[in-house]
Order: sequence, then C-alpha cells, then structure tokens
Amino acid sequence: MMRTTLHQRRRIMKKIVIVCLLITLLLCACNTPKGEPDSPSTNPADTLDVFDQIAIDAAEARAQYYQNLVAELQREIVSLKNAHASARVEYESRIEELEIALGVPEAAPPSDFQYTTKDGKITIIAYVGSEKTVSVPKEIGGCPVTHIADAAFEGNLTVEKVILPSSLESIGWFAFRGCIALCEVQAPASVSKIEYGAFENCNAKLTIVCPEGSYAEEYARSYGYATKQP
Repeated sequence: MMRTTLHQRRRIMKKIVIVCLLITLLLCACNTPKGEPDSPSTNPADTLDVFDQIAIDAAEARAQYYQNLVAELQREIVSLKNAHASARVEYESRIEELEIALGVPEAAPPSDFQYTTKDGKITIIAYVGSEKTVSVPKEIGGCPVTHIADAAFEGNLTVEKVILPSSLESIGWFAFRGCIALCEVQAPASVSKIEYGAFENCNAKLTIVCPEGSYAEEYARSYGYATKQP
C-alpha cells in the first residue's frame, strides 16, 4: 500500500514539474511583443544603396581601365609616328649620300620648268627643257617642290629618265602620259599619291625605282609596271 502511494506521488510531482515548465514557456512567449522581429530589421532602401554603390564602383573601374587603355594607345601612336619620321629622315639622308657617291645629275635649273607657288609649296606644271635625264629640284626659291601637276610632262618625246625629289608628295593625272622614251622614274618614299594614268602610254620598258613597301611600289604593281629598289 505504501509503495503504491509513493509511486502515485512521484507521478504527481512529474506532472507538476511539466505543468510548471509549460507555464514558464507560455509566460516567456507572452512577454515577447507581437510583430517585433527577433533580430534588427534591414531597411530595403539601405540594401538598394549598397547595390547602387557597388554598381557605381564597377562603372568607375571600367572607365578608368578604358582611360588607361586609350592613353597607352596614344603613347604607342606617338612612338610609331616618331619612328616613322626618324626613318624618313634617315632614308632621305641616305639617298643624298648615294646621289653624291653615284654622281647623280644635278637638278635641272628652275628655268626648265613652269611652276606655281601656293602656301609656300611648289607645283611643277610643265617641263620645257630638252634633257634626256631630268632631275626635278627639291626646292625652288627656298620653297619645297611637292607636286607634279596633271599632264606636266605629257607627250614629251625626249625624256628617258626622271628623278623625283625627296620633297615630292603627289603626281597628278596623266603627268607623264605619252612619254614614249621614258624608261625609268625614281620615286621617293615621300610620294603618297599618284593619280590615274600618270604613266599611261609610256615606254613598255618603264621601271619605277622606289623603296620597298612605298606607295609608289604599290601603285606601280597595281598597274603592272616593273619595279626595283634604289
């Protein structure tokens, strides 16, 4: 009888403990205000600000990258221009040395040409001399000879060889058309433009003497003229 009573008491005590625990949990739950988050809230606007700043930083980084790339390319262009200018000066100097060493004919006197002056540059508009070898002067009256005009030598039956100066930039339309005795034209690297038909109906043996890779070489080959290097 006593054992049964002791057992019942233990069961009652367990129930009391369980009830107390439940009451404690309920009280804790009631003390927490409704709607109050367990952790500090995050403002959506603050989140957007963070993403905006990340985007801005990325855009600024890209802009800086492209600015650096452009600056590097600009430096490379300047370097190439300087190298080209230096090579041209060296080439012209070498040509002058070779002309002296080989005894190249002196430039024809200005009186053998008709010419115009514009912006400090000379354009040869006609050859009125009678030489078989014509060395066009590099300058006349202190001004560089930069252009051979359209038809300047057209129909000349005497000229066999023409030496163009290192100051020359362009040769006009039909400049030497019909020069049936013309077998050689020496064109410098400075020539960057030769118009259509410049050497039309010249001697079948016509050879354009010009530097490798020059515009004159490209022009001559496109029209089927023979070429050789100086």
